[in-house]
Amino acid sequence: MSKKTLLPNKIVEKRGSQLIYSLHPVLFEEVTGIVSELQIFLEHTSAMIPERTSYFKADPRDMFLGILKESSDMGQIHAAWMWLYR
Repeated sequence: MSKKTLLPNKIVEKRGSQLIYSLHPVLFEEVTGIVSELQIFLEHTSAMIPERTSYFKADPRDMFLGILKESSDMGQIHAAWMWLYR
């Protein structure tokens, strides 16, 4: 995830009764892997501090990955991408 903005070819349109946008499947798989690895890293490193009782969640309740997987609003796709990129 080295790009701060998404190019149009990285967003896929799905048509049906409603227009749905999603991250290109290959990019979505890459992002999902990175978020998972980051979460594992955060959990393992926080466990090294005995007095630590909580840790940061990279994507609480998979909210941002859920938006990147499917949204009716392209702006939400960009916002989720920016949040995960930060």
